[in-house]
Amino acid sequence: MKTLWGFLLGVLVWHLIWSASVVRSNGRPAHKPTSTSGVRGSGPKTTTIKMKDWDWPNFDEEVSDRELKALRDGFLANCRADLYLIPRQGQAELGVTNPETVAEHLDDLAKLADQYSERRGYSLRERLVLEVMILNHEVPERRKEDSPQFPLPKDVEEMRRFIREWQPPTREQELQRWVREWREERVAFLEATARLSDRNRGILTYLFDRFYLGQDRVAQLAQQLHYLQPALDIRRRTQSWYALHMHLARAQVALTDGEMIKQLLRAYRVIGSR
Repeated sequence: MKTLWGFLLGVLVWHLIWSASVVRSNGRPAHKPTSTSGVRGSGPKTTTIKMKDWDWPNFDEEVSDRELKALRDGFLANCRADLYLIPRQGQAELGVTNPETVAEHLDDLAKLADQYSERRGYSLRERLVLEVMILNHEVPERRKEDSPQFPLPKDVEEMRRFIREWQPPTREQELQRWVREWREERVAFLEATARLSDRNRGILTYLFDRFYLGQDRVAQLAQQLHYLQPALDIRRRTQSWYALHMHLARAQVALTDGEMIKQLLRAYRVIGSR
């Protein structure tokens, strides 16, 4: 009899612990932010990456607007303030005298996202998720130097030769770089969010992965804007043929959105040959 009661008590304790974990996660076991395997996703263009523990099918039902706004106005706002001090490394290395900061990049992305999502009839919820997703994707830069799209050699002569000989990537090469960037940035992201509650860290980790690998229309818009914005920004900052050509060429490889392609080509209509 004592053995039976001990067994029943153990089952009861286990059930209470499990129930508490579900309640803390708003009805869903906590998202696991440390897993880097198992995502069906996309970068510049849809592809499939075999991974696990990424998708959150009921995210919109289980994560409230209030939670997203609290993260936007709290942790992410603090990160953004720090990022005004960090220049976009790719522009600096290409000789732009007044490079855009990471926070300015976020501000510009947010404006573009607002314009495109409104024109396309996105719901208020979708626009909020898009806003938080965009702010969130640069959190890793709080822990390390900004990652350039064009990793240039440090030696001056080698850098000049690299720029002269640079060829636009194929779509497949750009996709491979995109996924590699996600994996590398994710390490810094997990470090930067280590002090958040498990709940908040899970939400932001999910949105970070979704930014890089999601196939839904919110993630796809964020991904496409991520290629459009740098090309538009550098067009305003420099007359360097090489810098403009490299950004334009990469954007042309990655962009599949017709409206964005038109906006890109309008901005570069006077760029000719050397």
